[in-house]
Amino acid sequence: MLESMLTSGIISVPFMTILYEMEIGLTHEQIAITQAAFTAVAMLLNVPLGWVADRFSRKAANIVGDLLCLIALVLYSAAQSMFDCIRCDTIFGVGIAFSQGVDSSLLKHFADKEDSSRNHKLFKDSFGRMSSLCQLACFGYYLIGFAIGNMNVREIILISAIPSVFAVIASLFIQDDSEKLEKSEESPFRTMGKIAKSSLKNPELNVRIAAFILAREMTHGIIWCFTPLMQFVGIDGRWIVLGWAANTLMAYVGTKIAR
Repeated sequence: MLESMLTSGIISVPFMTILYEMEIGLTHEQIAITQAAFTAVAMLLNVPLGWVADRFSRKAANIVGDLLCLIALVLYSAAQSMFDCIRCDTIFGVGIAFSQGVDSSLLKHFADKEDSSRNHKLFKDSFGRMSSLCQLACFGYYLIGFAIGNMNVREIILISAIPSVFAVIASLFIQDDSEKLEKSEESPFRTMGKIAKSSLKNPELNVRIAAFILAREMTHGIIWCFTPLMQFVGIDGRWIVLGWAANTLMAYVGTKIAR
């Protein structure tokens, strides 16, 4: 849980548009391309790299993912061109794809070892608490971002790398004795398809998914769209950070609803 909370500490996210526009001079079209690079990489590699983690080492995947996120943030603080931003977003996307889901799979393994029930109650409770704590941690990070908002935006992005340093260190101490996938096991994409079909028949799971989408994914996407617009009309960056903080509180509410 500590490693997950540290990994979520991206203070600089609300300031990225300011970096793109004012520090580097990118147009809105160029900003969209850089963000598309991150989204495409993270989405396309999420399942394959998750399979690599399950097949070989979840701990190693966690370490590599956190390390790549750290490298991307450090490179972001020195970015000078659109190519630099795309490179950083690509590295960041690979890092997210590597580490996303590894925490939950490790948590499930350890919880199931201590929980003899067949409905994975301990894992569900632990995962819900972890999700809530991560959102509260993000809220705290954004308040820090609000407090330091008058600093140089590159310094803010570099400060964002500090939690990632501790996340990498924390991930070194993770114990992973979980079973690995065998070569003979079916394709992860086929497994995902089966899970998606079965989830449609589970009313309780549908409520959890709806809560996750409404309180996290939709609000997160909306605020990403509104951030450059608010910056364009001259709203101070620190107030934009407070908007991100409010968005994170909504995500926290979503995790409580899901639980």
